[in-house]
Amino acid sequence: ITNTGYFRVFGVCNVLGNTSAARFGEFALSDGSTDKTITQYRFQANSSGKENAIVPYDFVIFLPAGDSLSATASDEVFLRGVTRQIATIDGTLVNPN
Repeated sequence: ITNTGYFRVFGVCNVLGNTSAARFGEFALSDGSTDKTITQYRFQANSSGKENAIVPYDFVIFLPAGDSLSATASDEVFLRGVTRQIATIDGTLVNPN
């Protein structure tokens, strides 16, 4: 997301358990020079590496001018979801279409 305002971000973080290596999915805010992790999902499977996981996420963020939200995932992690603007930068509600 690169628009300004208030946004709802929701979906699921899917993890495939094909390895015992640590994996992650995360959301970060950037002001153009610095990234700040706002939420991170870390997974460490058992020694057999056969554990799958589905973790729902649902949060609201505020993006001022110049900031953006990004999602990053390691191997075998999938962040699937949507964003919806709920208000403009001055707080005016945005009705869904």
